[in-house]
Amino acid sequence: MKSSLLFILLCAIVVLTSCRSAKFLTHEMDIFITAEDFKEFGFKFTDLDKMEKFKKRVWLDKSVEYEYEYPKSDEEKAKLSIYNNIDIQPSPEDAAVSYDLSKKGLRPVIESASRRVDPTYYYGEESSLMLFQDEEGNPTGNLFIFYKGKVVYTLLIVGYGFDKLEEWKRFLKDELEAIDRLADQT
Repeated sequence: MKSSLLFILLCAIVVLTSCRSAKFLTHEMDIFITAEDFKEFGFKFTDLDKMEKFKKRVWLDKSVEYEYEYPKSDEEKAKLSIYNNIDIQPSPEDAAVSYDLSKKGLRPVIESASRRVDPTYYYGEESSLMLFQDEEGNPTGNLFIFYKGKVVYTLLIVGYGFDKLEEWKRFLKDELEAIDRLADQT
């Protein structure tokens, strides 16, 4: 009994200490799609600094996870919701495994999407760009997930949707370039 309790306690300690929060470097903030990016589409925001949540975690295996959420809690009502997660894995092989696990975890979200924005569009080694629509067929959100090299990327937008590939590519251009630069530095 004592040995199994000790084993459980030891496992809990390993899990709890396997990652640590880290401070953002200035250039790392460029990798996110944030609420600010949606001002060009007519969204107005007050108290953004109170509504946004940024996280950076460094894991025991040296992978780094970046996360952005708007709004930062389900209790806050917003017309727009954004979840952006960028994982930089130790190797491309780790990124492929992480991507597959992410897709499995996101399967209900992927299956609830109306369609792919453009079935011929791929980014990186593997990707999915999905569109959510309301009953009238109006775009209401997107899910974009990909892996490229050591990077696994997830972006979920609810409240505004891109149904044209060229608009999507223009919208994400700067962030994808920043992610590529960051991945090259790690």
